Amino acid sequence: MRIGRAGDSDIQLIHDGVSRQHAQVVDDNAGNAVLMDLASNNGTFVGDRRVTRHRLVHGDIIRIMRARFVYEELDDEGDDSADSGVVFAVKVNSADTHRRTVDHWQLDLPAPRRDSSESGGAFVLEPGAQRHRVLACYADGSAYGGDLLGDILDYRALRIRSLRQDPLEEAEIRRFGALQGALHQPPTPTDAEHAQRKFYRFRCGFPARLRHGEHLGDRTARVTVVDLGAGGAAVQAPNLALTIGELAWLVIDLVVGKRPRTIVLTGRIVSANDTTYGLLFAGAPEWEQWRGP
Repeated sequence: MRIGRAGDSDIQLIHDGVSRQHAQVVDDNAGNAVLMDLASNNGTFVGDRRVTRHRLVHGDIIRIMRARFVYEELDDEGDDSADSGVVFAVKVNSADTHRRTVDHWQLDLPAPRRDSSESGGAFVLEPGAQRHRVLACYADGSAYGGDLLGDILDYRALRIRSLRQDPLEEAEIRRFGALQGALHQPPTPTDAEHAQRKFYRFRCGFPARLRHGEHLGDRTARVTVVDLGAGGAAVQAPNLALTIGELAWLVIDLVVGKRPRTIVLTGRIVSANDTTYGLLFAGAPEWEQWRGP
């Protein structure tokens, strides 16, 4: 996994102090995760110590300029809970709120119910609940089968590796082909030459955060993701004034099984209509622009 300011980084950090190729995580011969600094100008740190090569252990805090990451080693054994494969988005205002939200979720709050009102049968939260089942459907109302967020992340990662001409294992090639079929719209005779740029857009409705602002995303607003695809998203954000071309980070806080996870997608605002904003993921290679945690 590569970390840096360059657009083809697996984790892109947009900051003048971050080198284009800043650091990477590799496996050593024993299968351990090793953090390596790539001769960066401002260094890679674990805790307060600058490192050039460091074997990661559970709980290590990695710092690159203003960005901080926590390395976690996950248990390979399956989660025997009933919701082990279910993805929930949680409402988050701060790290402290996130901790309380996850604890609250573990109390087994009521699952989201289907609203039969004018919302078109969308899933909504029960009063007092802090989680929201992540579901998505095609324009015709049929449900997307599987984990859309996970599929989008896998697709983007595999697409970037293929463009870099990194070798893919046979299973990864099959996975990449399956995701292309699931996320890309089929070409038509009139747009075949542009078909690779067209993704399905899925209707959804779950909470997220949008980081924005001139100082590297120093402001955060609560938003609702109402439309999502491999190339971008649409979010509803009342009382928020964003401008076309502005850089923004879509932050989605999740609970998968019993584990809290956070996804960050980097992009730019490309449309604004009342309280709804269109976000083009900067890392989608098909748009020849670029990405981001």
